[in-house]
Order: sequence, then structure tokens, then C-alpha cells
Amino acid sequence: MKLGYIKIISADSSLKWYANKIDQVIPFTGIVSGINGDIEYRCNEDSGYVNFVSGCDAIDITDIDVGFDENDFIEEEMTMTKSNLDRFDLEQQIMTCWSVVDDIDAVYNYVGDHEDFIGMDPNHADKIANLLLGIKCMYDVKFDNMFRTFETLISEKKIK
Repeated sequence: MKLGYIKIISADSSLKWYANKIDQVIPFTGIVSGINGDIEYRCNEDSGYVNFVSGCDAIDITDIDVGFDENDFIEEEMTMTKSNLDRFDLEQQIMTCWSVVDDIDAVYNYVGDHEDFIGMDPNHADKIANLLLGIKCMYDVKFDNMFRTFETLISEKKIK
């Protein structure tokens, strides 16, 4: 049986069997239609049992040359050097930058809830909250646009 390879990019629940495999490449033995009609990759868990990875949580890298084939596959995280960065590294960097939205949200909540800001003039507190909310929304839109550009470049095969 010919294997394919996927790179786990997310897991929307920590209960998913592959939640601890984000950024790892794993083999799959087939593609099936899931409950909602989305694709799922049939894989073997570390224990050997067959299980599935949601298509939205992985990228099929079977046809991308990542320097190994099914005969010499080694299950350990691949380390990238500057000379062989790929679209997956770019995607990870985009996702890391996107965390600034979460950081701004954390500051917004801190200012709203922390005792250091109790007694602040309500007009000042409102102004700070509005500024933080505006910055958060602005960066969320910018990162969303950037990621859509990234996805378009991949789908048009302008980046591999």
C-alpha cells in the first residue's frame, strides 16, 4: 500500500488524538469523506489503531519533495534550516504573527478587570478600551487578508 504524507497544522480540540502532533509530518493510508462531507485522512495512531485526521487540520504534502519517501520515513519532527524553508514555515510564521490579536485582547481584558485600573476616570477607561478594540479588529482584518493571499498563492501554485 502506498503511503501519503500530511503535515498536522491544527487541532480544534485537545482531545483529538493528533493534538500533540501539530507541525509534525505523519503518513496516511487513505482519504475518506467525513460526517459533514469534508475530507479526512485515514492514519494509524502511535498505538497502531486506525483513526482519522480532519482535512481542515492538515495539509497533504505527498507530492511535495520534503526529502524522504515511504521507505525511509522517520517519525520525528523535521528541522528546517534557512536554506530549505518552505510554505509550511511561512504559514507557521503567519499564524505566530496573528497571535498579536490575542495579545491585544489580553491587554484589553487586563485593563478592564485588573485592580490597578479601578477608580480610573470612566471616560479614560472607555477611551483605552475602544483604542485597544480598534487595534485588535484592525490587525485581525490585516492578518485575515494576508492569510487569504497566502492561500490564493498556494491554490494558484505560485508558491510550493
